[in-house]
Amino acid sequence: DGIETFDRAGLRIRLCVVDGAARVASAQVALADGDVLGAITHLREAVAVRPDPSARELLGGLLFFVDDLAGARQQWERAFREWRNAGEARAAALVAALLADLHSSGFGNRVVGQGWVARARRLLAPEGRCVEQGYVELAVMACETDDVERLDQATRFALELADEFGDSELEVRALAD
Repeated sequence: DGIETFDRAGLRIRLCVVDGAARVASAQVALADGDVLGAITHLREAVAVRPDPSARELLGGLLFFVDDLAGARQQWERAFREWRNAGEARAAALVAALLADLHSSGFGNRVVGQGWVARARRLLAPEGRCVEQGYVELAVMACETDDVERLDQATRFALELADEFGDSELEVRALAD
C-alpha cells in the first residue's frame, strides 16, 4: 500500500492507496504466522477494493473456520457470482459445492444444499468430464445422507475422477467420506 502526500490550495492531503493484491499477500503472511483474524482483516480490505472471487472464497473459508457461518455464506455467495460473471464455471461450481455443504451441514437445510448442488451440476454440464464434478459429487454427501446407494455412487465417481485427473486431494476427500 502506498501513501501519497500532496499540497492543494494550502492544504496538505495524504491519501492511502490500497492495493487489493497486496492485502491478499498480507493475508497469506498472516495465515503462515497463524494469525487467522489478521488474515480475515486483510482479506476484507482486499475484497473491498475490487472484486476478487479467489480472495472472497478464502475469506469465506476463514470465516467458516472461526464459526461465522453467516459471514462465510455471504462471502461464498459473492464469490460464486463473481466467478460465474467472469465466465469461470468450474470455479463457480466449486464454490457452489461449498455452499451446498454449508447449508446442509452448517445450517441443517438440506433442501437449499441440494439447490446449490443442482446449480453446480448445471454449470458443469457443458464442461464435459472434469475434476470439479468430483467435488460436487462429494457435496452430495452432506445433502443426501439418507440414500446409502447414492452416497456410494458419488464416492465411486469422485474416486474415478480423482484417479483420472491425478487429484490427490479429491481422492483423500472421497476416501474419507
